[in-house]
Amino acid sequence: MKRILEPELMLDENQCRVYSNASFDVPYGDFLNSFKEKFTNKIIKGSVLDLGCGPGDLSILFAKTFHQTNIHAIDGSEMMLDLARKKVNQYNLSNRIIFFNQRIPDLDLPCRSYDIILSNWTLHHLINPFHLWEVIKKYSKPDTIIYLMDFTRPRTVKLAKQIIRKHCKNEPEIFKKDCYNSLLASFRPQEIISQMNQCQLSKLNFAIVSKYQFAVWGQF
Repeated sequence: MKRILEPELMLDENQCRVYSNASFDVPYGDFLNSFKEKFTNKIIKGSVLDLGCGPGDLSILFAKTFHQTNIHAIDGSEMMLDLARKKVNQYNLSNRIIFFNQRIPDLDLPCRSYDIILSNWTLHHLINPFHLWEVIKKYSKPDTIIYLMDFTRPRTVKLAKQIIRKHCKNEPEIFKKDCYNSLLASFRPQEIISQMNQCQLSKLNFAIVSKYQFAVWGQF
């Protein structure tokens, strides 16, 4: 099955609210646990860049877990960031998490480089996936910790529909449609590895971490 593009940004108000209200406790918990396993021997502190933060849930969870971090979180949807700022205020983390309404790859951030770069479910949104890899390179320095997760594209439409039925059965229809489109817009493992090689990021690790997700991690 070939990749089917989806819109890069989530701009519809109802769509944003449904996504923001969805429960991602399990997948974000999996992201965090996997991050901890990969960097067991590292002291997690310093500046963090969250690429494609959406409604801010991962940034909040990361800040609550690693108290010595400060996060710059970027997203291209101002509507999504409005929801994210409300959540951050509820957790009294506005002094540690700052949101920027900017689009990959055209970022203009306060820091020239970051100690940690995160990205979850962002790569598949981009029409040109190389934009994300180049941004990671641009804002990395020696020993920057990099951790990225995203979907892998199912081999068939039938399999994509089965995944949605299994994992999104209790979610609103608009959410199911978004997730389905995300699966169709994501990349196959060999495509991701090729992208990394072309961007001279082959020293980073790549692994399939579930039936429909992969992870990339390492230090720059």
